[in-house]
Amino acid sequence: MNEEKRYIGVYYPDAVIENRRALATFCLFFDEIHLVTMADLARDPTDYLKSLPDTFYINTFGGVSQELIDRTKQFYKFALKNRELIGKVIFYHPHLFDSHVTDLSKKILSGGLPTDELFNFITGKSEEMRLITEFEEKFPHIKDEIVLRTAPTALKLSQTNNYILLSDSSTLPIPAFSREDINVANLTSILAEECINIALPTCIDMEPEELLEAREKLNDQLVPFRMTMQKLSSHLKKSVENMDDIKEIKSEAKFIAESEVEPALYELQRRIDIEKDKFWIRIFGKIFNWIPLVANSFMAPSPDNIYKTFSKVYGDAGDIIDGAHKVNIAREPGISFLLKIKEITSK
Repeated sequence: MNEEKRYIGVYYPDAVIENRRALATFCLFFDEIHLVTMADLARDPTDYLKSLPDTFYINTFGGVSQELIDRTKQFYKFALKNRELIGKVIFYHPHLFDSHVTDLSKKILSGGLPTDELFNFITGKSEEMRLITEFEEKFPHIKDEIVLRTAPTALKLSQTNNYILLSDSSTLPIPAFSREDINVANLTSILAEECINIALPTCIDMEPEELLEAREKLNDQLVPFRMTMQKLSSHLKKSVENMDDIKEIKSEAKFIAESEVEPALYELQRRIDIEKDKFWIRIFGKIFNWIPLVANSFMAPSPDNIYKTFSKVYGDAGDIIDGAHKVNIAREPGISFLLKIKEITSK
Protein backbone atom coordinates (compact mmCIF):
# COMPACT_ATOMS: atom_id res chain seq x y z
CA MET A 1 0.00 0.00 0.00
CA ASN A 2 1.43 3.38 -1.00
CA GLU A 3 2.02 6.02 1.63
CA GLU A 4 -0.11 9.14 1.43
CA LYS A 5 1.61 11.93 -0.42
CA ARG A 6 2.75 14.61 2.01
CA TYR A 7 2.64 18.30 1.17
CA ILE A 8 5.47 20.24 2.81
CA GLY A 9 5.99 23.93 2.10
CA VAL A 10 8.83 26.33 2.80
CA TYR A 11 8.07 30.05 3.17
CA TYR A 12 10.73 32.45 1.91
CA PRO A 13 9.71 36.14 1.77
CA ASP A 14 10.38 36.66 5.50
CA ALA A 15 11.11 34.87 8.75
CA VAL A 16 7.46 35.30 9.81
CA ILE A 17 4.05 34.92 8.14
CA GLU A 18 2.32 38.10 9.22
CA ASN A 19 -0.77 37.64 7.06
CA ARG A 20 -3.03 35.57 9.34
CA ARG A 21 -5.27 34.52 6.45
CA ALA A 22 -2.26 33.18 4.55
CA LEU A 23 -1.07 31.39 7.69
CA ALA A 24 -4.49 29.77 8.11
CA THR A 25 -4.54 28.71 4.44
CA PHE A 26 -1.09 27.15 4.66
CA CYS A 27 -1.88 25.41 7.98
CA LEU A 28 -5.13 23.92 6.69
CA PHE A 29 -3.58 22.45 3.54
CA PHE A 30 0.07 21.60 4.22
CA ASP A 31 1.33 18.85 6.50
CA GLU A 32 4.28 21.03 7.49
CA ILE A 33 5.34 24.64 7.00
CA HIS A 34 9.06 25.41 7.16
CA LEU A 35 10.50 28.84 7.93
CA VAL A 36 14.03 30.23 7.98
CA THR A 37 15.18 32.10 11.07
CA MET A 38 16.48 35.64 10.71
CA ALA A 39 18.52 35.20 13.89
CA ASP A 40 21.74 33.24 14.32
CA LEU A 41 20.12 30.07 15.64
CA ALA A 42 21.98 27.23 13.99
CA ARG A 43 21.46 24.67 16.76
CA ASP A 44 17.89 23.32 16.54
CA PRO A 45 16.00 26.63 16.13
CA THR A 46 12.65 24.82 16.21
CA ASP A 47 13.22 23.53 19.73
CA TYR A 48 14.77 26.83 20.87
CA LEU A 49 11.84 28.96 19.66
CA LYS A 50 9.27 26.53 21.02
CA SER A 51 10.95 26.77 24.44
CA LEU A 52 11.04 30.58 24.63
CA PRO A 53 9.92 32.03 27.98
CA ASP A 54 6.81 34.19 27.98
CA THR A 55 8.89 37.28 28.79
CA PHE A 56 12.48 38.08 27.81
CA TYR A 57 14.62 41.03 26.77
CA ILE A 58 16.43 41.73 23.51
CA ASN A 59 19.69 43.67 23.72
CA THR A 60 21.29 45.39 20.75
CA PHE A 61 24.97 46.05 20.08
CA GLY A 62 26.46 48.46 17.57
CA GLY A 63 24.64 50.57 15.02
CA VAL A 64 21.49 48.51 14.56
CA SER A 65 18.71 50.21 12.61
CA GLN A 66 15.30 50.74 14.17
CA GLU A 67 13.76 48.74 11.32
CA LEU A 68 15.89 45.71 12.16
CA ILE A 69 15.02 46.06 15.85
CA ASP A 70 11.31 46.18 14.96
CA ARG A 71 11.64 43.17 12.62
CA THR A 72 13.46 41.23 15.34
CA LYS A 73 10.67 41.97 17.82
CA GLN A 74 8.16 40.90 15.20
CA PHE A 75 10.06 37.64 14.68
CA TYR A 76 10.01 36.68 18.36
CA LYS A 77 6.40 37.84 18.83
CA PHE A 78 5.37 35.57 15.96
CA ALA A 79 7.18 32.64 17.57
CA LEU A 80 5.52 33.32 20.94
CA LYS A 81 2.05 33.79 19.46
CA ASN A 82 2.29 30.57 17.44
CA ARG A 83 4.22 28.48 19.95
CA GLU A 84 1.55 25.75 19.91
CA LEU A 85 2.15 25.27 16.18
CA ILE A 86 5.95 25.03 16.44
CA GLY A 87 7.19 21.46 16.16
CA LYS A 88 3.73 20.30 15.03
CA VAL A 89 3.06 22.38 11.92
CA ILE A 90 5.78 25.04 11.85
CA PHE A 91 9.47 24.10 11.70
CA TYR A 92 12.46 26.45 11.63
CA HIS A 93 15.81 26.23 9.86
CA PRO A 94 18.99 28.30 10.37
CA HIS A 95 19.91 30.58 7.49
CA LEU A 96 22.73 29.40 5.23
CA PHE A 97 25.44 31.74 6.46
CA ASP A 98 24.88 30.98 10.14
CA SER A 99 24.67 27.21 9.66
CA HIS A 100 27.86 27.32 7.55
CA VAL A 101 29.78 29.37 10.15
CA THR A 102 28.61 27.04 12.93
CA ASP A 103 29.68 23.98 10.94
CA LEU A 104 33.12 25.50 10.30
CA SER A 105 33.48 26.41 13.99
CA LYS A 106 32.77 22.82 15.02
CA LYS A 107 35.39 21.55 12.60
CA ILE A 108 37.96 24.10 13.80
CA LEU A 109 37.40 23.15 17.47
CA SER A 110 37.71 19.46 16.65
CA GLY A 111 40.80 20.06 14.52
CA GLY A 112 39.13 18.57 11.48
CA LEU A 113 38.73 21.58 9.16
CA PRO A 114 40.28 20.94 5.74
CA THR A 115 42.34 23.87 4.42
CA ASP A 116 40.37 24.03 1.18
CA GLU A 117 37.08 24.47 3.09
CA LEU A 118 38.47 27.41 5.04
CA PHE A 119 39.90 28.92 1.85
CA ASN A 120 36.57 28.54 0.02
CA PHE A 121 34.75 30.24 2.91
CA ILE A 122 37.19 33.16 3.04
CA THR A 123 37.06 33.67 -0.74
CA GLY A 124 33.27 33.23 -0.90
CA LYS A 125 33.47 30.04 -2.96
CA SER A 126 31.79 27.63 -0.55
CA GLU A 127 28.47 26.09 -1.59
CA GLU A 128 26.55 28.23 0.92
CA MET A 129 28.27 31.48 -0.04
CA ARG A 130 27.81 30.64 -3.73
CA LEU A 131 24.05 30.28 -3.29
CA ILE A 132 23.82 33.56 -1.40
CA THR A 133 25.93 35.38 -4.02
CA GLU A 134 23.89 33.89 -6.87
CA PHE A 135 20.68 35.09 -5.32
CA GLU A 136 22.05 38.62 -4.80
CA GLU A 137 23.29 38.75 -8.40
CA LYS A 138 20.02 37.43 -9.80
CA PHE A 139 17.90 39.85 -7.75
CA PRO A 140 20.03 42.99 -7.29
CA HIS A 141 16.92 45.07 -6.51
CA ILE A 142 16.35 43.12 -3.27
CA LYS A 143 18.13 44.95 -0.46
CA ASP A 144 16.12 43.63 2.46
CA GLU A 145 18.62 42.04 4.85
CA ILE A 146 16.13 39.48 6.18
CA VAL A 147 15.01 38.39 2.71
CA LEU A 148 18.66 37.97 1.76
CA ARG A 149 19.00 35.57 4.69
CA THR A 150 15.74 33.66 4.28
CA ALA A 151 15.16 33.39 0.53
CA PRO A 152 18.42 31.69 -0.58
CA THR A 153 18.08 29.24 2.31
CA ALA A 154 14.45 28.48 1.42
CA LEU A 155 15.43 27.86 -2.21
CA LYS A 156 18.14 25.45 -1.06
CA LEU A 157 15.67 23.62 1.22
CA SER A 158 13.17 23.43 -1.64
CA GLN A 159 15.70 21.98 -4.07
CA THR A 160 17.20 19.55 -1.55
CA ASN A 161 13.98 18.26 0.05
CA ASN A 162 11.39 18.86 -2.70
CA TYR A 163 9.58 21.35 -0.48
CA ILE A 164 7.00 23.55 -2.18
CA LEU A 165 7.94 27.24 -2.15
CA LEU A 166 5.31 29.39 -0.42
CA SER A 167 4.73 33.11 -0.70
CA ASP A 168 1.95 35.53 0.10
CA SER A 169 3.85 38.54 -1.26
CA SER A 170 2.88 40.07 -4.59
CA THR A 171 6.10 42.12 -4.57
CA LEU A 172 8.30 39.07 -4.08
CA PRO A 173 7.06 36.33 -6.42
CA ILE A 174 8.61 32.87 -6.28
CA PRO A 175 12.03 33.48 -7.86
CA ALA A 176 12.81 29.88 -8.75
CA PHE A 177 9.56 29.15 -10.54
CA SER A 178 10.05 28.11 -14.16
CA ARG A 179 8.53 25.63 -16.58
CA GLU A 180 10.65 22.90 -15.00
CA ASP A 181 8.87 23.62 -11.70
CA ILE A 182 5.40 23.13 -13.16
CA ASN A 183 4.65 19.77 -11.57
CA VAL A 184 1.52 18.27 -10.03
CA ALA A 185 2.45 19.15 -6.43
CA ASN A 186 3.16 22.81 -7.20
CA LEU A 187 0.04 23.29 -9.31
CA THR A 188 -2.10 21.40 -6.78
CA SER A 189 -0.94 23.62 -3.91
CA ILE A 190 -1.50 26.81 -5.93
CA LEU A 191 -5.05 25.71 -6.81
CA ALA A 192 -5.75 24.62 -3.24
CA GLU A 193 -4.69 28.00 -1.90
CA GLU A 194 -7.09 29.81 -4.24
CA CYS A 195 -9.95 27.42 -3.43
CA ILE A 196 -9.42 27.70 0.33
CA ASN A 197 -9.46 31.48 -0.06
CA ILE A 198 -13.00 31.10 -1.41
CA ALA A 199 -14.08 29.34 1.77
CA LEU A 200 -12.20 31.47 4.31
CA PRO A 201 -13.66 34.76 5.57
CA THR A 202 -11.85 37.82 4.22
CA CYS A 203 -10.75 38.83 7.72
CA ILE A 204 -9.64 35.90 9.82
CA ASP A 205 -7.27 35.57 12.76
CA MET A 206 -7.49 32.02 14.07
CA GLU A 207 -5.56 31.29 17.23
CA PRO A 208 -2.98 28.45 17.07
CA GLU A 209 -5.23 26.20 19.16
CA GLU A 210 -8.11 26.85 16.74
CA LEU A 211 -5.90 26.01 13.76
CA LEU A 212 -4.81 22.73 15.35
CA GLU A 213 -8.44 21.90 16.15
CA ALA A 214 -9.50 22.75 12.59
CA ARG A 215 -6.71 20.56 11.17
CA GLU A 216 -7.98 17.68 13.30
CA LYS A 217 -11.59 18.17 12.20
CA LEU A 218 -10.59 18.40 8.53
CA ASN A 219 -8.14 15.52 8.62
CA ASP A 220 -10.46 12.88 7.11
CA GLN A 221 -11.43 15.17 4.23
CA LEU A 222 -7.97 16.57 3.46
CA VAL A 223 -6.74 13.74 1.21
CA PRO A 224 -9.94 13.71 -0.93
CA PHE A 225 -9.60 17.50 -1.26
CA ARG A 226 -6.01 17.12 -2.42
CA MET A 227 -7.11 14.48 -4.93
CA THR A 228 -9.75 16.85 -6.28
CA MET A 229 -7.15 19.62 -6.60
CA GLN A 230 -4.80 17.20 -8.35
CA LYS A 231 -7.51 16.43 -10.90
CA LEU A 232 -8.04 20.13 -11.52
CA SER A 233 -4.28 20.69 -11.83
CA SER A 234 -4.45 19.14 -15.32
CA HIS A 235 -6.77 22.02 -16.36
CA LEU A 236 -4.35 24.52 -14.87
CA LYS A 237 -1.35 22.96 -16.58
CA LYS A 238 -3.00 23.27 -19.98
CA SER A 239 -3.78 26.95 -19.43
CA VAL A 240 -0.24 27.84 -18.25
CA GLU A 241 1.82 25.85 -20.75
CA ASN A 242 3.45 28.99 -22.14
CA MET A 243 3.77 30.87 -18.84
CA ASP A 244 6.80 31.38 -16.63
CA ASP A 245 5.48 34.19 -14.45
CA ILE A 246 4.09 32.89 -11.15
CA LYS A 247 1.69 35.85 -11.00
CA GLU A 248 0.09 34.71 -14.27
CA ILE A 249 -0.09 31.11 -13.06
CA LYS A 250 -1.74 32.17 -9.79
CA SER A 251 -4.14 34.34 -11.77
CA GLU A 252 -5.16 31.31 -13.87
CA ALA A 253 -5.59 29.24 -10.71
CA LYS A 254 -7.81 31.95 -9.23
CA PHE A 255 -9.88 31.94 -12.43
CA ILE A 256 -10.43 28.17 -12.18
CA ALA A 257 -11.31 28.46 -8.49
CA GLU A 258 -13.82 31.24 -9.10
CA SER A 259 -15.30 29.94 -12.36
CA GLU A 260 -15.51 26.21 -11.55
CA VAL A 261 -15.13 25.52 -7.83
CA GLU A 262 -16.96 28.50 -6.32
CA PRO A 263 -20.19 27.99 -8.34
CA ALA A 264 -20.17 24.27 -7.47
CA LEU A 265 -19.64 25.07 -3.79
CA TYR A 266 -22.41 27.69 -3.84
CA GLU A 267 -24.82 25.36 -5.65
CA LEU A 268 -24.14 22.51 -3.26
CA GLN A 269 -24.61 24.71 -0.19
CA ARG A 270 -27.77 26.23 -1.67
CA ARG A 271 -29.31 22.84 -2.33
CA ILE A 272 -28.43 21.61 1.15
CA ASP A 273 -30.03 24.72 2.71
CA ILE A 274 -33.17 24.52 0.55
CA GLU A 275 -33.75 20.81 0.97
CA LYS A 276 -32.78 20.40 4.61
CA ASP A 277 -36.18 21.27 6.13
CA LYS A 278 -38.15 19.39 3.46
CA PHE A 279 -35.79 16.48 3.89
CA TRP A 280 -36.49 16.13 7.58
CA ILE A 281 -40.25 16.50 7.04
CA ARG A 282 -40.25 13.75 4.42
CA ILE A 283 -37.95 11.44 6.38
CA PHE A 284 -40.43 10.87 9.20
CA GLY A 285 -42.70 9.11 6.73
CA LYS A 286 -39.92 6.74 5.73
CA ILE A 287 -38.23 3.75 7.31
CA PHE A 288 -36.75 4.59 10.71
CA ASN A 289 -33.30 3.08 10.02
CA TRP A 290 -32.64 5.71 7.35
CA ILE A 291 -32.33 8.45 9.97
CA PRO A 292 -28.66 7.72 10.88
CA LEU A 293 -27.83 7.86 7.16
CA VAL A 294 -29.46 11.26 6.86
CA ALA A 295 -27.87 12.55 10.06
CA ASN A 296 -24.46 11.44 8.84
CA SER A 297 -24.97 13.24 5.55
CA PHE A 298 -25.54 16.59 7.19
CA MET A 299 -23.02 16.18 9.99
CA ALA A 300 -20.25 15.39 7.48
CA PRO A 301 -21.70 16.73 4.21
CA SER A 302 -19.79 14.77 1.61
CA PRO A 303 -21.44 15.68 -1.70
CA ASP A 304 -21.49 12.02 -2.67
CA ASN A 305 -23.19 11.05 0.64
CA ILE A 306 -25.81 13.75 0.19
CA TYR A 307 -26.40 12.72 -3.42
CA LYS A 308 -26.91 9.05 -2.47
CA THR A 309 -29.07 9.90 0.52
CA PHE A 310 -31.35 12.20 -1.45
CA SER A 311 -31.69 9.50 -4.12
CA LYS A 312 -32.47 6.73 -1.64
CA VAL A 313 -35.01 8.65 0.44
CA TYR A 314 -36.74 10.57 -2.32
CA GLY A 315 -36.53 7.89 -4.97
CA ASP A 316 -36.55 10.43 -7.78
CA ALA A 317 -34.72 13.47 -6.43
CA GLY A 318 -35.54 15.54 -9.46
CA ASP A 319 -33.55 18.76 -9.54
CA ILE A 320 -31.21 17.56 -6.82
CA ILE A 321 -29.91 14.66 -8.91
CA ASP A 322 -30.02 16.61 -12.17
CA GLY A 323 -28.04 19.42 -10.61
CA ALA A 324 -25.45 17.02 -9.25
CA HIS A 325 -25.00 15.56 -12.73
CA LYS A 326 -24.61 18.99 -14.29
CA VAL A 327 -22.16 20.33 -11.71
CA ASN A 328 -19.58 17.54 -11.80
CA ILE A 329 -17.16 19.23 -9.43
CA ALA A 330 -19.88 19.44 -6.78
CA ARG A 331 -19.89 15.64 -6.68
CA GLU A 332 -16.16 15.44 -5.96
CA PRO A 333 -15.71 14.22 -2.35
CA GLY A 334 -12.99 16.81 -1.80
CA ILE A 335 -15.41 19.73 -2.09
CA SER A 336 -16.84 18.85 1.33
CA PHE A 337 -13.46 19.98 2.72
CA LEU A 338 -14.33 23.53 1.66
CA LEU A 339 -17.83 23.24 3.13
CA LYS A 340 -16.28 22.16 6.41
CA ILE A 341 -13.85 25.09 6.36
CA LYS A 342 -16.76 27.49 5.92
CA GLU A 343 -18.55 25.87 8.85
CA ILE A 344 -15.52 25.94 11.15
CA THR A 345 -14.37 29.48 10.37
CA SER A 346 -17.85 31.02 10.51
CA LYS A 347 -18.22 30.16 14.19
